Amino acid sequence: IYGQASYKAHSDIKLVLGGRVDNNKIRDTLGYGTVFNSRAAVVYTPSQYVFKAVYSEAFKAASNWAKYATSPSRGISNPELQPERVKNIELSAGWQIRDGFFVDMSTYSASYSDVVGTAQITQPDGSTTTLNRAIGRLKIRGLQTNLTWKYKDYALYSNYTFTNPKNVEPTDSDGSLITDTQGNPLQTRIGDIASHQINLGVNAIYWNRLNVNLRLNYVGNKKTGKNTTVEANPLDEIGAYTTLNGAITLENVLPNASLQIIANNILDKEYAHPGARSADGKILAAQFPQNRRNIMLRLLADF
Repeated sequence: IYGQASYKAHSDIKLVLGGRVDNNKIRDTLGYGTVFNSRAAVVYTPSQYVFKAVYSEAFKAASNWAKYATSPSRGISNPELQPERVKNIELSAGWQIRDGFFVDMSTYSASYSDVVGTAQITQPDGSTTTLNRAIGRLKIRGLQTNLTWKYKDYALYSNYTFTNPKNVEPTDSDGSLITDTQGNPLQTRIGDIASHQINLGVNAIYWNRLNVNLRLNYVGNKKTGKNTTVEANPLDEIGAYTTLNGAITLENVLPNASLQIIANNILDKEYAHPGARSADGKILAAQFPQNRRNIMLRLLADF
């Protein structure tokens, strides 16, 4: 059940309040039961500015794969996994500088609990394996800026994101809290996430039928290995990379049909993405190489 109400307290001020209730039961004893999540927001829009303050809650039920599946590296299932929960606070400000020119910035703080992760355990016979379970509480803070500009048939758009992700209550293989010498939780950097990302794109339309698009994407290095949540990964980091992608679309080459050519990784950059969470460079690859330069030709039909 979901409900939301909005109230216009002033011509420039809107208040929003909502809530959602979910109930899940599997047979007699399984399922996550009843979960309630709320949402509240204040939106202030004086003149060409937009200010928002938003509080929201959400959850994600553990998948059947996470609860029941096993593999050579994960020998024990965990059907009693609880939903992952998150509470998020976001503040944002936007400015319509002029027609077609808009800039905004938002910052957020998200607190996650009961996050499902892979933990290594020792079995009664002395052998080791892994299982999925709640690995701690996560705190992810960040900000994002966006800029869009449009003039006649030309458009420019860009964004920058900063992410500071940490496990603020890490646990060991026995599920016990890991602390520093003063007894405080030893906060750990969440692996496989880049702190910095930048995207820049331009789009141009010629003769009302030729669309040219070019995009530059930068992703910073991703910390892995020791002192991160993916300590089994033998690499200290997955390197940063920049890719250039583009597309050219010619409309109405045939009635109701367009021809498009897409070029990905135009500069033929060699780069990789992190492996799975439990990647150890043995059973699971520590990183995966991504596609080199590739080109596609597509015929698009409208019906």
